Amino acid sequence: MLEQVKALLQAQGLELVVIVDDAFDPTPHVEDLEPVEWNQFFDDWSEDDEARLAQALGRDNFDDADPSELKQDAGFLAAAWNLRGESAAAAELFREYELDQQGKREVLRPLQKLLEEELGLTCRTAGRAPTEDISQAQLLFLDLFMGRVEDDQAVREAMTRLRGVVESRRDNPPIVVLLSHSPRLAELGPLVRDDGQLLGCQFRMMSKVSLRDPTNTMEQIHDLVTSRPDSLTLNGFINAWDAAIDTAKNSFLRSVRTLDLSDYANTHALSLEGEGEPLGDYVLDLFDLHLHGVLEGNRDLVRAAKRLNDVAWDTYPPAQFMPSDQALTMMDAAIFHNQRRTEVEVEAAPTEVRLGDVLMAPLAQEQVAAGADRDVYMVLSQACDLQHGNTDRILLLKGRTKSYRAPASKLSGLRTPIMRDQAEVYVVDWDVLGAETWLLADVPQKIKAGFRLVRRFRTPYALQIQQRFAGNLTRVGTMAAMPGRYAVGVKIYLRQKDETAKLLAQASADQEGAVCLIGRDENGAKAWLLLSEQVRNDFAESLKAIPIGDLPPGAPKVADVRSDPEFYRLMKRGLSYKREARSTKPLEGTPFDVVQVFATPSAVVDGKIDRGMRSIIVETEWD
Repeated sequence: MLEQVKALLQAQGLELVVIVDDAFDPTPHVEDLEPVEWNQFFDDWSEDDEARLAQALGRDNFDDADPSELKQDAGFLAAAWNLRGESAAAAELFREYELDQQGKREVLRPLQKLLEEELGLTCRTAGRAPTEDISQAQLLFLDLFMGRVEDDQAVREAMTRLRGVVESRRDNPPIVVLLSHSPRLAELGPLVRDDGQLLGCQFRMMSKVSLRDPTNTMEQIHDLVTSRPDSLTLNGFINAWDAAIDTAKNSFLRSVRTLDLSDYANTHALSLEGEGEPLGDYVLDLFDLHLHGVLEGNRDLVRAAKRLNDVAWDTYPPAQFMPSDQALTMMDAAIFHNQRRTEVEVEAAPTEVRLGDVLMAPLAQEQVAAGADRDVYMVLSQACDLQHGNTDRILLLKGRTKSYRAPASKLSGLRTPIMRDQAEVYVVDWDVLGAETWLLADVPQKIKAGFRLVRRFRTPYALQIQQRFAGNLTRVGTMAAMPGRYAVGVKIYLRQKDETAKLLAQASADQEGAVCLIGRDENGAKAWLLLSEQVRNDFAESLKAIPIGDLPPGAPKVADVRSDPEFYRLMKRGLSYKREARSTKPLEGTPFDVVQVFATPSAVVDGKIDRGMRSIIVETEWD
């Protein structure tokens, strides 16, 4: 492991690492001392102490200040600090501080030894004062709470420190590891990462307690360094978007400001009036597409996107963070118009419907509380027929919502992979044979009865569903859906030598300790089960703690597998998963084939696991 990490660091030319922690402050700050310590100092100082401090601070300044002002004065603090070797009162004032500093440095000593002596890196340290080393660091270990007080201000200072480093070198930001003893690390770490404008693949969080184990630290460095070239490619793509949006905004606004009232009037008279289409709705869509076109004209953005094609996605190390739920928000936005826009349009015309509108049927209150599936209806009628009044009826396709947390494993017809309705998230199964017609005149009564227009499909997706209903005579290509993300409960067991089941790790679905990603490849359905860092750590620690005499026999041996870092990397990358099958053997054909994943909690019977199963059982629970 050590030689592997050293080779990676050398191959990528990573040499300078900086540890930023208040443990390395050369002198204390005003906020590091408690009022009670100052009060004791003022009670105990001698006449000689007072004379030396007055001389250091200046007699006039000293005489004019009272103790409450002196203890907030950085100059007075520095003078007292320099006096601690000669004054018993000064030595006592800083006694707790110096003990704290010594303890903090002891915690970081294993990290320094690993980086400097074993990995051969140039390791420098810094405290709260800015240094040139920090801006040049290729690998940065940053303390979350700088100082004695672990408050929001300390977090903001960490954010400011990190943001300053990244902004000075956006194209080549450092690898960052955020350190803390605090139990709030998992909560605050992502905020620091996002404020610092880093990607998850450029950032890790580590408890300072874990620094005692150099193997754990090396594993974190291994993941970050392995993905570094690809992270810079992705970072370049995001930076290209940042620049393109700024450029496109100015170009777009200059363009649309050239249109005068007469241009809108001409468009209305010559294009929209005959179609019965409102000008405001048309211009909103037109400007949306025009802005899209302006962005597409940015060569740097397109080139940056093309570079993403060269990334080998099948070998990347997994992120510390579980897959982002922002992917679901993006996919919903690709399929539907923004719900707020739809709500405003419904306010203006509550009974008007158009192609792609999705109306949700009402439910009784007890059914809503029970989370029952909902009937939905999508308008299939051509927009021009509705606008011109060529029909007194609308054609609708019936569908059924399913909870996004636990969709059906198989699809019998046509499915919309995600549809948000306020805080609720659904998938929708459409019955391509389930068409209905409503009289247009009856729509107000439907709305009054509780039917609600919840979403409006973007045109390509509305046409896709419309044409599936029409018999698939023609096809409309739409953006491939991003993989579905479902939080599941998980329990990991070891089948011990006597076949008893030993629980190694567990998490409920609400804790999001495990996430199942569902998508497809060229062979059809494909799913991955991803375990959170906490679950993986619990699993690894529990497995390594099992006495060797309790481990099950057979090949491969669990005793060998549990000591191999590659096994835990495979667990991090994700386990292949078949929900429709009773179980899956995700590591079959590898030297680590000891894992079996069950879609339902059925492997443990009367506290035992059958000898015919793999040694490590991963059970999932769906709502």
